Amino acid sequence: MIEKVFTPAYSDADPSNHINARVYPVWFEAARNPFFEFFTPDLEPRKWELILVHIDVDMVNECFFNGDVTVKSSISKIGETSFTVYQEAHQHGKRVAKGSAVLVHYDLKNKKKLKISDAIKEKLRKHLIQTD
Repeated sequence: MIEKVFTPAYSDADPSNHINARVYPVWFEAARNPFFEFFTPDLEPRKWELILVHIDVDMVNECFFNGDVTVKSSISKIGETSFTVYQEAHQHGKRVAKGSAVLVHYDLKNKKKLKISDAIKEKLRKHLIQTD
């Protein structure tokens, strides 16, 4: 599991002080960077080898402007050409959101899926968890 802490900006909250639903996908994507580095260590966009094909986010508890949010990221599935990242956001010790993202190892120039190498699969397996 990889953890990243975010400090909500005032603009992340709505008038009732709740973190807006549009913020979670942004935080979740930023928290996936360590997994992106397995494929593109320098994160150079011209060398990018991943495409996002699915995301989902569920808000499960209130989240407020006044407190850091920790996003915990793990791998829930590894396939031949894709993998799924499972993520949870926590504030004040309580889970406030959960979601997943499916990423495909992809050759952008030739528009085709690529097999994930055994070396990268091994790195992903170090973060593999069971999810509900």
